[in-house]
Amino acid sequence: MLNDKRRALSIEPSIEPPPLCVMAAKSKAKTILVKLVSTAQTGYFYTTSRPRLGEKLVRMKYDPKVKQHVLFTESKMK
Repeated sequence: MLNDKRRALSIEPSIEPPPLCVMAAKSKAKTILVKLVSTAQTGYFYTTSRPRLGEKLVRMKYDPKVKQHVLFTESKMK
């Protein structure tokens, strides 16, 4: 009889299922980071961003290891 009173007074936690919601996938960034590597084979590089749908970058930039402007071509960041 005492247990019946305790059961009546106790508050049972309500068990609810988790809400049904679906998250949308994130869109890809409009720009990407790329590495411009020196064609003088010195290992020197610059990092820059370019549009995702744009063409690959090729720039004349200064390479301090050979102390002159050389062609830098795009390669992927690792």
